[in-house]
Amino acid sequence: MTTTVFRNSNGNVTMASDSRVTWVNGDNLPIQWFDSTDFLKTLTIDGVMYGFAGTNFMFKMFLQNYTTAQQSEFVLDTLVSFAKSNRVQFFIIRFDGVSLKLFAYSPPESGNPEILRTSRDPAIEKTIYAIGSGKYAKEFSKNKTAINAQVPIRRIIAANIIGLKKSRVSELDKVAALRPLTLEQSSMAYHACKSKGGDIFTGGEVNMTQHATQQQIQKQIDILDRMDQRAKAVGAVCASPVDATLEVKQLQLMGQYSVSPYKIESSTEREALLEKMKVTFQNSI
Repeated sequence: MTTTVFRNSNGNVTMASDSRVTWVNGDNLPIQWFDSTDFLKTLTIDGVMYGFAGTNFMFKMFLQNYTTAQQSEFVLDTLVSFAKSNRVQFFIIRFDGVSLKLFAYSPPESGNPEILRTSRDPAIEKTIYAIGSGKYAKEFSKNKTAINAQVPIRRIIAANIIGLKKSRVSELDKVAALRPLTLEQSSMAYHACKSKGGDIFTGGEVNMTQHATQQQIQKQIDILDRMDQRAKAVGAVCASPVDATLEVKQLQLMGQYSVSPYKIESSTEREALLEKMKVTFQNSI
């Protein structure tokens, strides 16, 4: 579902992301996707930039419980705690004008390592950083140094179109918008895009981060909720699975660890927030 890119070019900081919404089955294969025009995976709220990748309802829970920039790290840490308890994968990057932080959880399952990052962990000291499945696409690697954060995402989307066409399965792009694909069709589409350096989970519009008012935040919550309810009706989840093994390798190359040594402290306030998140979770799956 996602390629979300952070770019700091001589102090000019931007984030960009695609707008594809993907439903995945229990094997994390895409069974249906929609290229939304109004879904934003990057937002600037109270002067702080946020970028998202992973399971949709995690971003919805962040936006629902956001109050202030000062409290946002508390909410994000609580989100990590919730994800660990419920074995949900998500990644959110936060840039406050000084440092880029990664908040993330990926459960240790199917041979994949665990990832757990919170506010107490070191900042990501990179001028180019991305989250989501598209960051491992060949076209991202070839174009990631472009000054414009949109460029690598656009190249991935172009590669998807070429890959589907070359593999003679272009019609699957239209079919997926109408009905769930069979496992065979899903696998064909996935490998067709990958063969040309693309990523089936990346598509639609390429949006730069936008300053969000309270009304715009509520609009995104409503959009995310509608997506979750549609997916729920067919037994799917809106998500973009990330290869945790590759993610851990990248963190290690940056000299960073993948599992935080710091404990997320419990409190009455955090427990109350976890209960609110639990209600959203139950209503979304």
